[in-house]
Amino acid sequence: MKPYLIGLVFGVIAIAFAMTATTVSAGDGWELDVLVTEPQFEWDMDTNTPKPGSSVVTWKAMDSSEVTKKWNLCVLFPHVKDPYYLATSYGAYHEAKRLGVKLTILEAGGYGNVETQISQMEDCAAQGADGIIVFALSADGMKPIVDQVRGQGVVVQDCGIGVHTEVDARSVISYYESGVAIADWLKTAHPTEDIDVVWLPGPPGVSWVETPTMAMNSELEGTNIHLLKTMYGDSGKPQQLKLVEDAIQTYENLDYILGGAPAIEVAVNYLRELGLQDQIKLIAFYITPGVEAGIEKGSVMGTVLEPTVKWMKLCLAQAVHALEGRTDQPLDASPGFTILTKEKMANWMRADALAPAGWKPIFTLD
Repeated sequence: MKPYLIGLVFGVIAIAFAMTATTVSAGDGWELDVLVTEPQFEWDMDTNTPKPGSSVVTWKAMDSSEVTKKWNLCVLFPHVKDPYYLATSYGAYHEAKRLGVKLTILEAGGYGNVETQISQMEDCAAQGADGIIVFALSADGMKPIVDQVRGQGVVVQDCGIGVHTEVDARSVISYYESGVAIADWLKTAHPTEDIDVVWLPGPPGVSWVETPTMAMNSELEGTNIHLLKTMYGDSGKPQQLKLVEDAIQTYENLDYILGGAPAIEVAVNYLRELGLQDQIKLIAFYITPGVEAGIEKGSVMGTVLEPTVKWMKLCLAQAVHALEGRTDQPLDASPGFTILTKEKMANWMRADALAPAGWKPIFTLD
């Protein structure tokens, strides 16, 4: 998709998501405003962006009384060691419990472990899973095993970055859109003055890192917002602190540090130590409790926000809908992004995005 078309699509989408609200439906179900395409499964899989003609509708989860059997589901995560995947594990567990299905959660131990995730998918199918929800570690690398287990009659729901093959249900969030959201935010805040920024998105080669980076480069090219450097690194806080230190030492007149939550969290304390907290501003592209606290205190300007917990509920519910043979709700549907700032904190639905404090993953539900 050409950049100007992407911008047009996302401009319409952003307005639609800003004007709608997540509500609780009757019974024990829930609702979520989602982006759908016609026909279904028509996305640009290189950038995980919707094609023109996408629209926002309300996805309505079924009531638990409508589930006809105790389906056996597996969920495959890259890992569960940070607040983001704690939120997804929380959403998966509670939606499975609400619907009365069996659940097994497996984690691959990190983004480099594609072979581990392949083995986990094989094991789930061999052990009688009716459906598998997969946060694919590789859009291409997972294709053969997805094709294999679907050939065995297992329903596959593609949740996360996308798999480059046919699936039974899909909810792929476009992190390209998150990059567009930050770029638009900066251009609106600084329509004429020259602004210098660095971008610390996370580990290289990962879709959720590379697609917003692609968007940032495209959206800021030729503008007064100067992206001085993209600085990749492991998402661990020690590695991100080193990048923050390098950025500040290299660029004396830096105005913004933009990036993943670990980078923004460590930058808060480091800038305070240097007395630069009023000179360099911070924007994250996803939410964690640390970013949330920074926004509340005013040390972080804001973040791009997705309803992580409710999105995971959507992924699991889509798998159940596919197993039940239901077509009353779209089986290719994804939530969009909004912007969370201090001014909006009073009205945001925290439970839609973050697990409760102290939540520990529960890996099995019988």
